[in-house]
Amino acid sequence: MHDTALTMVKDVNMYVDRNFVVKEKQKDIYTMGQIHFKKYILRDSNVYPRFISFMLDKINEERNGEKIQREALRDAVFILLELGFGTQNVYKKDFEHSFLEKSHEFYNNEAMEKIVDHSAIEYLQVVQRRLEEEQERCLDFMIEETKRPLIKRVLSSMIENHANTIILKPNSGLSTMINLNQYNGINLMFKIFSQVSSAKKLFETFLVETVTKDCLKITKDESIMNNPKDFVDR
Repeated sequence: MHDTALTMVKDVNMYVDRNFVVKEKQKDIYTMGQIHFKKYILRDSNVYPRFISFMLDKINEERNGEKIQREALRDAVFILLELGFGTQNVYKKDFEHSFLEKSHEFYNNEAMEKIVDHSAIEYLQVVQRRLEEEQERCLDFMIEETKRPLIKRVLSSMIENHANTIILKPNSGLSTMINLNQYNGINLMFKIFSQVSSAKKLFETFLVETVTKDCLKITKDESIMNNPKDFVDR
């Protein structure tokens, strides 16, 4: 019965579109439905905030480790894109702006929490995992254009605002990594810091200064000046 009713509705829509719409030069039924949905439902003061809030809350729940139904978010994004009539205007205006702001807020809070009780390498591993999660999230139910500003906000919150603290972290910062030959940690720091110009500059400056200082110590160590092999090994 349900399938029969749907078939009848489709047949009526096709008939109206082919006869009335073309003759009267009106918009087709599907397009009119989009226009009225956006005007009377999505833009409704009771519906709009709940719709966007639902999407943002679900994303933050997933960030906090909860299992969510991504299909619902995928459908919500599809609705916004469909209501843009071939553009991303509705998606960007109604969702992306709020999403980016909430993401910035989320990662500001996480950075403040984890920068205190994590070692430099542990903190960088958290950042790398978050970057991978957000990229995967964008690929799954958002549009490609959202990825760049989203990653920028994650890096701004977790790296740009704390780069110097990470580098100078007692017992685990860059100096410690160099002294303990923790090349994986140094590589991870460079990989992440390279995506933020100010952080990359701090990393390079500290590395150059540290290596230069260590090299000067060697050249001034008189105990090895007469031992070429030991000097070169050092």
